[in-house]
Amino acid sequence: MTFFEEDPKFYWPDEDKSIFDKNTDNTVNIEWRGNTRIFEDYKELAYDYYQCSCHTFNYIKEDNNTRNLDTCFFVGLFLIRNAFELSIKALILRNYSNSDLKKIIFHDLDELFKIYKDVPRIPLSATEEEWLSKYFNSLSKTDPNSDTFRYAFNQKFIDKYEEEHLNIFKIQSNCFQAWTLLEKCMGDIDNSASFDFSLEPEFLFVNGKWYEDTFIWQPNNSIELDSDHTAKLIGYETMFDILYNHLNKGSYNLFYPFMLIARITLELYIKVFLYDHFITLANQEKLIKKIKTHNLKKLFLLFKEDIIKKNSDYIENTEFHIIEKRIIELHNLDKNAFTFRYLTDKDSTYYLNNTTFDIDNVYKYFKELFAYFDAFNH
Repeated sequence: MTFFEEDPKFYWPDEDKSIFDKNTDNTVNIEWRGNTRIFEDYKELAYDYYQCSCHTFNYIKEDNNTRNLDTCFFVGLFLIRNAFELSIKALILRNYSNSDLKKIIFHDLDELFKIYKDVPRIPLSATEEEWLSKYFNSLSKTDPNSDTFRYAFNQKFIDKYEEEHLNIFKIQSNCFQAWTLLEKCMGDIDNSASFDFSLEPEFLFVNGKWYEDTFIWQPNNSIELDSDHTAKLIGYETMFDILYNHLNKGSYNLFYPFMLIARITLELYIKVFLYDHFITLANQEKLIKKIKTHNLKKLFLLFKEDIIKKNSDYIENTEFHIIEKRIIELHNLDKNAFTFRYLTDKDSTYYLNNTTFDIDNVYKYFKELFAYFDAFNH
């Protein structure tokens, strides 16, 4: 777990390993259908992310821990938002050629849904279409690029929601209704299904009760309002552990969300260190811009430069060389956090296919990375 609680197992990178190592029978096989059935693949991954968001929301409800309300809820919002994006892209690809993927590589759900609405005979009533359009417009104002609930909040979000209590019940009700309407578009539910259009088509609602809803907070010692990633780090690593338990119970369809959450957690660990250590530097503004990248290799180089200045002996340690090798391996597998978030690049080439992973090995691989960077964050 994060540095805020003890992990019953001690993880440390004391031996070299690859993320592709297979030491147990607890494996998952990545087998996608390919370009001729790309709609089905995108649709399947959308459902995987939706189910993962449901696991997240259920964990928050069942655990009844206020800390999870203020941390894990953001993970659930990111996951269901990614499910929305994947499903809309699947619907567009069902009606257009794969070459049109180049036109929809952006993340704005409002704009994506407008493209889909141009499809003849969209299977929604005028009222349903209007509700969903307004909902995605509201969502896109809060999270246009799918990063609001992955990383630290930006200035605009903080100005609007700082010290507010988000109403989880209303937010989830609208999320589930939006998903159900998308299911109708994908042909997976009966057209006669009823919907509650008394729900206001907004993404976020405030004025929730403090003991059951999410509180928006930001430490006072931040370099700038988007410089602290602590709340997100806690939430993402918590759900990494929870999803590992689900995978061990046979929910192999959660593997892609599991891998993306692992990568986001690692990125957050490195960024927590970098922000904390750059706060006293004269050229902090220039360095902070560099930290905003999602490229693990670039982030690690900043980390390496900083620890060399403090004590060059660090990079002579065996652990450092193990970590550096893993960062390079992960960089090659998933350069900018797209491999497990989507399926293909803009040319419809699958990032990954016909590959097997050992779930236990992957879990230990990342937990050891987390432990290493956590040690530097103390």
